[in-house]
Amino acid sequence: MGFRKSTKLFRITFADSEYEGFEAYATSLKLGEMLAITSVASNLKSQTFSDIDTETQFKVFGQALVSWNLEEEDGTPIPATYESLKDQDVDFVLKLIGGWFRAITSTDSPLNENSSDGATSEDLLRLMDASSQNL
Repeated sequence: MGFRKSTKLFRITFADSEYEGFEAYATSLKLGEMLAITSVASNLKSQTFSDIDTETQFKVFGQALVSWNLEEEDGTPIPATYESLKDQDVDFVLKLIGGWFRAITSTDSPLNENSSDGATSEDLLRLMDASSQNL
């Protein structure tokens, strides 16, 4: 009998911020998606921008987004979709993606001697912050 891996959901919240009370759930990334985002980050670092690269980062997150408690001002729920993400303020979306990256790249147990220290994910977060300043 083989092992059946279930999809892991990551909870994204922002305690002690202007978004306190907001909650979202998203899945992890496939390796190919991570490579695509890493490619975007490399292009941001070298400051070679393209609409396709930038959009890839947001589409990948939009596909991973499962649910959130975001509502319109009148209380109407906003669907957790890529299309809905495009209607949100860029600073909110970047904070949301940053929270997602931190969630999927964190470890539940201490790293062993042969493990990476996770600097790559931190570099991606810094690059995402830098990209928001260039929008």
